[in-house]
Amino acid sequence: MSSQGQKQEQRYQETALCLSPETVEKICLEMRPRGSADLRNKFANPTPLSLIGFLLSMTPTSCVLLGWGKTTILNGLAGPMFACGGLLMILGGFMEFFLGNTFPFMVFTSFGGFWMAFSLMFVPATSGLAAFGDDLSPYYGSIGFYLVFWALLVFLFLIASTKTNVAFFLTFLAADTAFCCLSASYFMTSHGHVTMAGNLQKAGGASALITSICAWYILATQIFQSVGLPFNLPVGDLSCCWDKGAACKNQA
Repeated sequence: MSSQGQKQEQRYQETALCLSPETVEKICLEMRPRGSADLRNKFANPTPLSLIGFLLSMTPTSCVLLGWGKTTILNGLAGPMFACGGLLMILGGFMEFFLGNTFPFMVFTSFGGFWMAFSLMFVPATSGLAAFGDDLSPYYGSIGFYLVFWALLVFLFLIASTKTNVAFFLTFLAADTAFCCLSASYFMTSHGHVTMAGNLQKAGGASALITSICAWYILATQIFQSVGLPFNLPVGDLSCCWDKGAACKNQA
């Protein structure tokens, strides 16, 4: 081998030895295809879909609970509860899962399951009424217990929402109140206190309506942001309230 070739080989070896592991890693990362970018830059925001499913179930339900339009029975909403409240919310929830959003995933999928289960209570073939015969007191009591533990779950969501924004906090607060009132209404019905049960049902319906109003507001902010309108509705950022020495500022 000539002296010129030996010098060239030595120069290549010195160059290779000068490449640190950090440099190699940086080069490899820069050569990755664009398809490996953050999923948030590839897929749509699934939150509005879940909110739409929630609202198209909760809002008419609250109107029926309040007795508006001479409506007092929820059986007619079994289909919308199952399709909108159930399927849409579960679909949106799993889309949040793939984006790595744990809290929205828990909230939307659990509420989707609630609407599915609640809708099946108003279908004769799946309501389970036939098993109770003429005495429906145990039936109403069992639903009351179901709603009690839903109130507990929503209370946990309420605590967690103090890290999000005021709009979500108020939504969960009103929803938790609705579950408490409705569970008490079913317990009163199981004990034969019809008048008290009716009053508690209306209180639950009013709380559910407040829940819907707050959720409609959140949906409006999501829709406006999706098309890039030149303004944002304030939602009240609470994320800094848990940080020591940080002052909360409302998001415009």
